Amino acid sequence: TADSWLYGVLRQDLQPRTDGKVVVATLDVNGIRKLEGIGTTVKVVYLNIPESERRRRMLNRGDDYETMLRRLALDQTQLQNCDFCFPIIEIRGGSLDEIVSMVVNFVG
Repeated sequence: TADSWLYGVLRQDLQPRTDGKVVVATLDVNGIRKLEGIGTTVKVVYLNIPESERRRRMLNRGDDYETMLRRLALDQTQLQNCDFCFPIIEIRGGSLDEIVSMVVNFVG
């Protein structure tokens, strides 16, 4: 639709691993909600990037200004209505090494 962006990951790629590896997927709120029914352990890492930084990144990569504004508004609406049943860690800044350490400790 005009107010959504399509992301995809194959269901088979989200199945539990037998080799000890962790599956990482980048999903929007709707994609995370769909994980509730697949029967695997899920942990959500939310990188809370300030809107000013997200705006800068979208413009730098050449996103259309109106599309950027719609996306920022949609993100805000979706995030206000989150009620996941998964463990969630919210990360607000830090160096790359600090963020990686927090995620690794959380995923365990």
